[in-house]
Amino acid sequence: MSQPTLMAPLPQARAWWLAVFLASSDPLEAENRRRLYRALNQFPGLHLAALAREADVDERLARYHIRVLVKSGLATERREGNLNLYYPKVEHELGSKEVVDQRVKDQLALLRRPVPLRIVLGLLDQEEGLSMGDVAEIADISRSTATYHVGNLEDEGLVHIRKEGRHRVVALTDAEATADLLASFPPPDDVVSGFIEMWDQLDL
Repeated sequence: MSQPTLMAPLPQARAWWLAVFLASSDPLEAENRRRLYRALNQFPGLHLAALAREADVDERLARYHIRVLVKSGLATERREGNLNLYYPKVEHELGSKEVVDQRVKDQLALLRRPVPLRIVLGLLDQEEGLSMGDVAEIADISRSTATYHVGNLEDEGLVHIRKEGRHRVVALTDAEATADLLASFPPPDDVVSGFIEMWDQLDL
């Protein structure tokens, strides 16, 4: 007598089982995922490679784990140029809640880059502001590059530009608020590695 043939599970059944399994799993159960989530909360607005470095997780694994965090509502991603930037979310009684609001996300997207950050740090102790030439000098960039980055900072409300005779003077829109932002969400070490002394002097 022949043995009954076992039927292979239907694709729909496999998909349903996988959905139930994922829904019942703790998204922070995996150690690497917890490390990524901690790094995400400490340094919101990083791209994948930087986030993987901060969490000390292989970038290929980090790509998988960050997808799980996004799908489970513990992280969000946004496109900035050619990079995806990641931000944390927390569980709330009404569902997942953003940790960082949209305006701060836009500002952090700039301040996670060395040149805009260096410009802002140079302006923090300059109440009257700096000329565009001085901005270029403190950031060690050309005047045209300084103009480009200052324009981006102005678009996000971090600086304003005024004319004084033939010169354009750049100043922080709200130095106290900017200092609070950097103190709340400090940049990772590799972003400030080229000007660590300038960062340390601020004592944020």
